[in-house]
Amino acid sequence: MDPLAKKHMLKIRRQMKKIGTYKPEYEAAIKILAEALRDYDCAKEQFEEDGGKYMVEYTNKAGATNYVKSPLYVVMDDLRKNIVTYCRELGLTPTGYKKIGGTDAPESDELMEFLRSGK
Repeated sequence: MDPLAKKHMLKIRRQMKKIGTYKPEYEAAIKILAEALRDYDCAKEQFEEDGGKYMVEYTNKAGATNYVKSPLYVVMDDLRKNIVTYCRELGLTPTGYKKIGGTDAPESDELMEFLRSGK
């Protein structure tokens, strides 16, 4: 596993331990979330380097040129959805936290920053 994904894994574990939801059985899901966060970071960086355009020109086989969603933006959007899903399953959102047995949303500034940043 690359260093960026490892960094994300450590942060996810730390957050889960802080709110009391960490279990070793969740390691596979934590790894997937960490890799999705890494992939999102890389896609976002490349998207910004390419000018951050949400729509790009595309020429089809017939030679017609149209505007389509940037492939990088589509990837980023899919990754965001997956990240939110895994965060919820691991109890890292208020809804997910309640779903896995938490009584109230955790009072953690660090957790809220984690959720806001998506990292």
